[in-house]
Amino acid sequence: MIICVCNSISDKAINTAVTSGANTPSLVYKSCGAKPQCGSCTEYIKQEINQVQTTDK
Repeated sequence: MIICVCNSISDKAINTAVTSGANTPSLVYKSCGAKPQCGSCTEYIKQEINQVQTTDK
């Protein structure tokens, strides 16, 4: 599913970036080869980061 419409970033791409070590929204964008646009997907990215970090503990 496309989460970031501005950059066409999918939930899978976000998850891959986070599990590869991107621990901030900026690093997720960078890992996906994109830059933040409108910011509407930032909350989803933060939730994904928190979920992965919680699971790793």
